[in-house]
Amino acid sequence: MTPEPEVALAATEARIAWVLDHPAMSPWLKEALRAAVRSDPVASANDAEILRHLLQHRAQAWTRKTFAHLLGPEEF
Repeated sequence: MTPEPEVALAATEARIAWVLDHPAMSPWLKEALRAAVRSDPVASANDAEILRHLLQHRAQAWTRKTFAHLLGPEEF
């Protein structure tokens, strides 16, 4: 059963507040989240998906490069 939209929104806002208040979360993440909260939620979600896609591929390429350098390209 899906919660009422107001309940779901309140739960999401609480999660956002938790991240913003958590001392272990990076300043970069907190600033991005603050900017997203001030923006259109659909546009922010779309931007976040593009960011996720780019950063995931960057991290994978960096990892492959690092391991190839450490182990040698023939071993990785």
